[in-house]
Amino acid sequence: MLKLTYIVLTTFAIAIAAHDIPQEIGDFGVLVYGGFEKKESYYS
Repeated sequence: MLKLTYIVLTTFAIAIAAHDIPQEIGDFGVLVYGGFEKKESYYS
C-alpha cells in the first residue's frame, strides 16, 4: 500500500511540473515581448 502511495505522489508531482514549467516559460516570453528586460522578467 505504501508503494502505491509513492507512485501516486510521484505521478502528481510530474503532472504538476509538466503543467507549470511551460506556463512559466510562456509568462517569461510575454514579459520580454512586452518590453521588460530579460533580467527583470526572470525575477517577476
